[in-house]
Amino acid sequence: MDKKTNIDELIEIVYEGLVSITSIPVTIAPKTIDVNKIKDQINEIREALNTLINYYKDKDFVSKKLAISMVDISSAFFFKKGVFNDEISIFLEELQLDRMI
Repeated sequence: MDKKTNIDELIEIVYEGLVSITSIPVTIAPKTIDVNKIKDQINEIREALNTLINYYKDKDFVSKKLAISMVDISSAFFFKKGVFNDEISIFLEELQLDRMI
């Protein structure tokens, strides 16, 4: 696999995890989430982002799809208190504090 293909796949991981119809914010919305599945997806996004940061750090551009994935994403992870059970609420608060997104 060449470097360009790998970068494209990493961008797809970030996009799918943060923006698409199967993204974490969309998955969380129904109030019934599998915290472990979300944690796995977040770790995959983190790994992809770390590689993408290194790839783009010396470049004058960033993929449009990657840029779209990162626009105002933090607001998708804020929920009113009482919406989720304690386990999910604590998980979401830790995620917000971690500032991965």
